[in-house]
Amino acid sequence: MEGSRWRSWRILLTPYYLNLYARQAHVLRVAAAFLVGLALNLLFEIPHGSWMLVTILIVLGSVPHWGGVRRKALQRMGGSLLGRRPAWWPWPCTAIRRCPAICG
Repeated sequence: MEGSRWRSWRILLTPYYLNLYARQAHVLRVAAAFLVGLALNLLFEIPHGSWMLVTILIVLGSVPHWGGVRRKALQRMGGSLLGRRPAWWPWPCTAIRRCPAICG
């Protein structure tokens, strides 16, 4: 009996049914990822953990296909690394003469 139950669920993972119910599968995937992120945020009390939830919604929310999710996640990570760059990159003060508040 257990094998027949698995076969009935396995048929839903075929490309035909995944394409037929793509919107519902996308909603379930985003909801599951958001709930996992929320649980991690509440369990470990991550400072500024709401950004994790925002990232989940931005990366997964608008892209229903896995290939697009991977590309968008890499773009988001690249943007975050470029935005973080000024924090560790030693900017020479001679190049920023117009901003005495930064150079002192």
